[in-house]
Amino acid sequence: MSTTFVLYVVDEEKLPKALPALSDLEKYKMMAARVEEVGSQWESLEKFLWRSEALEEIDPLVTGGTGELTFEFIFGNTPHNLSFYDDDDGGGDSGDDDDDDIPPAFGYLKPAVVKDLNDKYETISEDEVERFLKEREYYVETVYYAFESAIREAAKRGYAVAVLPVLDLDELQLS
Repeated sequence: MSTTFVLYVVDEEKLPKALPALSDLEKYKMMAARVEEVGSQWESLEKFLWRSEALEEIDPLVTGGTGELTFEFIFGNTPHNLSFYDDDDGGGDSGDDDDDDIPPAFGYLKPAVVKDLNDKYETISEDEVERFLKEREYYVETVYYAFESAIREAAKRGYAVAVLPVLDLDELQLS
């Protein structure tokens, strides 16, 4: 499983509002392909699964601890509340061999959440950010600025942010 994730700025209105009766993996592939087709690839984060704790550290700074910028929140949402997972846990493949029948992770921040997060980013001074990041590991800074950039651009456009692993969708299949 890839450890690189891409943040896309995407118009939610261009994404499917319903998915046909397909397997979870086929639904995932359909939505991911559409995001790649109509979205703008904005940022790329390598080794993101291992650095997802950066979001846990960033969330209190940006949201005051509401959880809107945590891995669990981001990967618990999908466009138009569509589900790709039978168990509805939003889980996605963690990369373990036992998870071969689960579609990969799909992260999503709806336009209303993006607007709210952008408003919160605007209240944070550069000095606050510098002090915060100075006390953190280097990867926290990378994740902070990647999400800030994607959220600001999506908010300008009234769009959403999708977070997808880098995969070859044609080769992705159930075992």
